[in-house]
Amino acid sequence: MNQNHPDLVAFVSAEAHYSFSKAIAVTGINYHNLIKVPTLPDGQMNPAELHKAITRVKQEGRIPFFVAATAGSTVRGSFDNIEEIVKICRAHEEEEETLLNYPQDSIIRHKIWVHVDGAWGGSIVFSDRPDLKSLCKGLSQADSFVMNPHKMLGTPIQTSAF
Repeated sequence: MNQNHPDLVAFVSAEAHYSFSKAIAVTGINYHNLIKVPTLPDGQMNPAELHKAITRVKQEGRIPFFVAATAGSTVRGSFDNIEEIVKICRAHEEEEETLLNYPQDSIIRHKIWVHVDGAWGGSIVFSDRPDLKSLCKGLSQADSFVMNPHKMLGTPIQTSAF
């Protein structure tokens, strides 16, 4: 690891959209620093595997900076356990703060950005159905969220901005 250019590592589900691989290339982050976390049989990111991967990366001296959860994967429509993913990321941040003894208000404090890719299924946030809303439990704790109205809301792509 070069102290001037730390190895930043991003984590996505093995079922995440291919655009994450393209984004890593565009930003200049080494492709090997995009960790594709294995999924459970239903297609959700495996939270235990995410925890292991973040721990391993930190032990290697690299910096976990981004985790993307999926709210409706493109192929299977699976929803990651957003609440559990956020909890894992925040626990790693607290551990980092304790180990490095950063002041509470320090801007250097390590932060794992949690993004929710809801391009396909994120429109369920508008649903009144509790069974659908529960799929995005923990969304308010994420750092960012994207949805695409031309997918599940039926908006013509020419009239949507995403």
